[in-house]
Amino acid sequence: MQLTWHSSACISFTQNGSKILFDPWLSDSAFLGSWRPWPDPNSAKNNVISQDYDFIIYTHFHSDHYDSKFLKEYFNFNRKRLENTEILIVESVWNQLEFSIRNLIKGIKVRVVSSGLRIRISEDFFVTLFTSDWCEPQVCGKLIPCYSTSTRTRAIDSVALIEGSGTKILNLNDAVGSTIVNHLVRNGLTVDLVLGVYGAAGSFPQCLDVSDNLSFKLSEDFIDKSLNTLVSKSLMLKAKYILPFAGQYILVGRLSKLNSKRALLPLPEAVTRLKNIFESVITLEPNGIAEFKNGLLVQKSLDYNEPSLMNQSSYLLKYEDQKYYYERRILNEQELDKAKMLSRDAFGSLASRYEPNEIPGDEYAINIFSPEKEHVFGVRFTNQDVTYSSSPIDSSNFSDISLDLRLLVGCLSRKAGYKSFTSMHWNQAHIGSHLTFTQSNYDARAHYFLNFLHA
Repeated sequence: MQLTWHSSACISFTQNGSKILFDPWLSDSAFLGSWRPWPDPNSAKNNVISQDYDFIIYTHFHSDHYDSKFLKEYFNFNRKRLENTEILIVESVWNQLEFSIRNLIKGIKVRVVSSGLRIRISEDFFVTLFTSDWCEPQVCGKLIPCYSTSTRTRAIDSVALIEGSGTKILNLNDAVGSTIVNHLVRNGLTVDLVLGVYGAAGSFPQCLDVSDNLSFKLSEDFIDKSLNTLVSKSLMLKAKYILPFAGQYILVGRLSKLNSKRALLPLPEAVTRLKNIFESVITLEPNGIAEFKNGLLVQKSLDYNEPSLMNQSSYLLKYEDQKYYYERRILNEQELDKAKMLSRDAFGSLASRYEPNEIPGDEYAINIFSPEKEHVFGVRFTNQDVTYSSSPIDSSNFSDISLDLRLLVGCLSRKAGYKSFTSMHWNQAHIGSHLTFTQSNYDARAHYFLNFLHA
């Protein structure tokens, strides 16, 4: 079995002429325009789009994994692919990804499979997708969790087991911190290779309004935790090799100043640290190939080499004046009043869905502000009850969140009857570093509750 790493979380596997492709993010910016693939993905895109795949597999709907623009280009490049290529995703409680793909291209084949169902690609070539349980934001580097009203609905991600010619590869992708590995190990799984993210893919800690020294410490602590988690899961699976991936991205536009504060190392530095605690760590250059032969992984391409600072500066310069999606909106007083009304309505309709044990028992306040510190609304948690406030809430335990009000309006506004996936979305906004946090402490349950802004 042969594997090819293309860019970020985009990787393909080939055996006996059959090919599967994971998470191609190659054409567009992500998270409202603030993320770009890094290094420049053009060569990877040209390589991927020129090949035919039996399956394109999406692990989840985050826009650094699901690139709808690339998917349209792939099928428009050769319309016969609509007959021969099938989209594969795992069943979950959230159907935005399936809905979006089906509405993107007329006639596209989408197969939604049950978690744990083994799919035959060709002779002795299989893939099995597993819903990757729920996760905690501290594990994946997010200051606001993806979803919640109960643990049942928190699983938005998935992992994949690829099997061929006696080789087993587990693509953990972004779900290294979930408990799915524990489940798989209990059921006797061991693998040859683990693929997994090696740093924070979110807003932590660069969006915290803290000193540079504290930001650096938080970043270092998170990186250590992330690398150790990747190794510990690999050891549980008795893996022979680790391939760290899915962590390559760069912030562009006015948020590029936050790049140095992210909890993310250049890949060669991450490999150096990983090799202190795990012997066989490999990387590949973009479009680089490796192949399993007799249980050994043989590289047919060079190791990954981080582009120079000059190369990075030139890349950032291309997007220096880029406006994010919400910045194209002209916000008037009427729309701002509408946003305040929508936030109150969304709060009222969703607050009733929460059980008392899901709401913080101790007092905690969250206030939403504009960058100019104009208060928009607040949410107070006390005695397992939650209330909405149009006035600032004072509390010793709090999070104050500042964001462009055009973004808030975009997150809350939908056309009547619209149900499909949209990038103008609270979760996408915070992952993309569009929010600034000032807080006394972090309360996970309170921040879960903020997902009512997914309205």
